[in-house]
Amino acid sequence: MTIFERPDEDVFAGGARPGEVDDFPNVARGWGVALDQTGGKPPMEWFNWLGRRVDRAIRYFMQRGVAQWSATETYPEGAIVQHNGIMYRADVENEGRAPDGSPGHWGAPWAPTVAENDSSQRVVNTELLAKRLAKYVTAGDLGSYATQKWVKEYAVYGDSARYMLTTNPDKNAAWLTVGTNNIGRIWTDMSFNPDTKVDRGGGPITGRVTIGRDGWQADIALQNRRPGQAASTFLRARDGGGLEIINSAYNGVPFATDDYGNVFLRGQLILQPDGNLNLTWRGRPLSVEIDDLWGNINGKATWDAMNGKANAGARVQVDSGVSEFDYVGSVSSVIHGQIDLPAPWVVTGLRVNASTSSVTAIWQRGVVLRNQ
Repeated sequence: MTIFERPDEDVFAGGARPGEVDDFPNVARGWGVALDQTGGKPPMEWFNWLGRRVDRAIRYFMQRGVAQWSATETYPEGAIVQHNGIMYRADVENEGRAPDGSPGHWGAPWAPTVAENDSSQRVVNTELLAKRLAKYVTAGDLGSYATQKWVKEYAVYGDSARYMLTTNPDKNAAWLTVGTNNIGRIWTDMSFNPDTKVDRGGGPITGRVTIGRDGWQADIALQNRRPGQAASTFLRARDGGGLEIINSAYNGVPFATDDYGNVFLRGQLILQPDGNLNLTWRGRPLSVEIDDLWGNINGKATWDAMNGKANAGARVQVDSGVSEFDYVGSVSSVIHGQIDLPAPWVVTGLRVNASTSSVTAIWQRGVVLRNQ
């Protein structure tokens, strides 16, 4: 069979001047259109258009190798296309099914989609397989190709059980299944970075910690495991904002504060941000209690009298003129041995009846004092 050389990269009529190429009027009908429009003599410009059309199609495939997927093309089973830089193979005939979003219509790039029990020796993409197995086998072990039999016996099976590795759609997490047992998520450098994770044994956290999940009222359990102790305290996010402290049995909230700062004890409002205290034993707040006491005291006469008291350290004032009272001593042979001033008078001075040789009588002088 003849081996053809690669053609040149020129396109017929690719350098035509303006007016030398006219669009063919009816590609689907072909040259029959010339009978109606040109009397069976097609113009040169139509030939230029057809030649250029064929050469441009050849150049398209020479550049790309495989045609790009088209939403209006019908693809038979086994058709190969490229889409967003990736090759796909049609598993079934389809139209309008994007390869990257229709796994039931398109198989893996280049490799045919096979069933679990497929025992054929079909070849899979060696480069793709090498990238997937680079951490486990060397490129030399793969040779120039890898059969499905090799993959099943060496890449999928272990010593005595079959291993299967699956990933999520974002390809940032992986899960391992051994036989029929789901081992769980695999922690690798991809999903666990010591620089961004906290060890269970403790460690510093340099940013805000958020604990939450849709439908859950988040809480934290603080356990007391000292000898003889088996108690817990729970800190829970309160509805509407704030914090709740839950008892060890997790059936009561002995302390809570709302988002504004009100304090609750066992569900009752006890302390408000302005300092007002709820006297539950009195059935009313402290502000009402004090107002009541103040009103009762302020209305009594004794309180009015107390309002007239002098302040500590105040000096008294004279509230009367000076009066002179009875004497002690002898006046006109009448002797007085004692005299007392009546309340509220106080002694402020004395007057005496005296000569150069004796004092015969003393009179007491006094005034009334007031506190203010």
